Amino acid sequence: MFWKGPLFTKDGFIDTCIDLETCEFISKEKEEDGILVPLFRNCHTHLGDTGARKSLPDDLSLVELVGPDGWKHKWLEENNIEKSILKGLKEATFSATGLIMDFREGGQKGIEAFEMHDYLGTSILLGRPSEDDNLPGRHAGISSLADVGDLAHLMSSQARSRDGL
Repeated sequence: MFWKGPLFTKDGFIDTCIDLETCEFISKEKEEDGILVPLFRNCHTHLGDTGARKSLPDDLSLVELVGPDGWKHKWLEENNIEKSILKGLKEATFSATGLIMDFREGGQKGIEAFEMHDYLGTSILLGRPSEDDNLPGRHAGISSLADVGDLAHLMSSQARSRDGL
C-alpha cells in the first residue's frame, strides 16, 4: 500500500511519517510516498529439520518419516541441529518473516539449541517433555493428542502457569 499521512503503530496513530531509507520517524514536512509491507508470520516451523531437506528419502510413508523412531528422529540424532536451526533462521530472516512459532524436538536440549542463536524477529518456541513430565519451556507444542496422551492436560497447565501458549 502507498502510505502518506499519520502512521498507525501498536500504540495507536502517530502524526508523523517514516523516512523510507533510514526507517526513522520524520516530521510531516518531509513527508514521502512509499510502500510499507508488514513482516510475514510462520506459525508452524520445525527449524531443526531445515538441513534434512537435501537428504529426505522420497519412498517413506508418513509414519516411517516422522513417526516415533522414524527417519526424521534418526536424522535429528545424527546431525548438527544448531547448524540446521541457523540455516532455518537465515531463511526466515531473508524472506522477511518477523515471527516464527517453532516446534522444538528433544525437550530442554531442543529449546537450548534454538536459544543460542540471535533472531531479529519474534520467536515462540513450542516444546514438549522428553524424559520427564515437565514442559521444557513456556509454550506447549502438542502436534497430536495421540503423541502426548494423558500429558496434554499437564502440558497445557504448565504452559498457562508460565504465561505461555
